[in-house]
Amino acid sequence: MNVLFVCTGNLCRSPMGELLAGAYLAGTSVTASSAGTLGLASHVIDPNSARVLEKARIVWNGDADASLPACISPAAIAGFRSRRLTLDIAAGSDLILCFEKRQIEQVVTLCPSCVRRVFLLTRFARICSLCAERGLVTGWTVADRLRSIIDESPLVMPLVQPAGDIADPLGQDLEHFKVVGWQTNQALHEIFSSLAQRKARAVMDPGAARHGRKGTPEHDDAQRRLPAGIGQEPTGTNAN
Repeated sequence: MNVLFVCTGNLCRSPMGELLAGAYLAGTSVTASSAGTLGLASHVIDPNSARVLEKARIVWNGDADASLPACISPAAIAGFRSRRLTLDIAAGSDLILCFEKRQIEQVVTLCPSCVRRVFLLTRFARICSLCAERGLVTGWTVADRLRSIIDESPLVMPLVQPAGDIADPLGQDLEHFKVVGWQTNQALHEIFSSLAQRKARAVMDPGAARHGRKGTPEHDDAQRRLPAGIGQEPTGTNAN
């Protein structure tokens, strides 16, 4: 199963989604990728997105600890290259998560058969939460559970409150990128904790956080990894 993150340029937001989700999904059969509706070919990740991702740590059953290893390797960040969304990329993805509503329209225009599996990232997070609350998440693996939510989404979506876009921070300062990173990871937290039986979380910048118990990621025979989100909200910054 492949989860595709889509933004405009595939430089700032969708690389964060791809690399963070990939860290969360390590040890499962689910992969993460990204593309941009107007993506440049083979461009490096925006430096501010890279700075935000370099701070990410995943912790289990405890507080943030800056001594933990980064959950995204420097090589993965440095090796990222952008690409433009194509029909083949869209058609080959099992779940497509967009950062803006207009990108959903662009995906569906490009690939009409994707209409039942393309969502706004923030709204899909709410769909996952409601499915979990109502006992609608089924399946043994992470991939199966995600598919069960996709299958239930036509019935659940009318019950979910509208969700907002995650704005493009391109050309803005690092604080705006921190906000986008936090928003992206709050959504990922909500998605993955809906699949999990045991909660965990990760943080973007653990430097000032307290030390806590450090457990290990849970894996069972189905190779379920049970992560939850990254999340210290930047202070003094508004997401515009």
